[in-house]
Amino acid sequence: MFKMDETLVDSILDLITEGSEPSSEEPLVQIPIKDQDDILILSEAIHGETECFVTGDREILNLESIQEMKILSPRQFWEFVAGNEG
Repeated sequence: MFKMDETLVDSILDLITEGSEPSSEEPLVQIPIKDQDDILILSEAIHGETECFVTGDREILNLESIQEMKILSPRQFWEFVAGNEG
């Protein structure tokens, strides 16, 4: 089982929810991946002006970015957050 300090988890959740906005009824973005459900989620993230998208999905990770949105693995996101603390 993966264990993480509860304070750290709370900090990450705060970071995520502080920048969150409700989704819109914008059209789907053309993204060269197979999974249509992922295209819907990624489109919503792009329309919401998401700075980075965290995923373990190799097909999405291989894109590296979509428009201005960076695509990061959980490890890359952790390193990004850890490097920006302080």
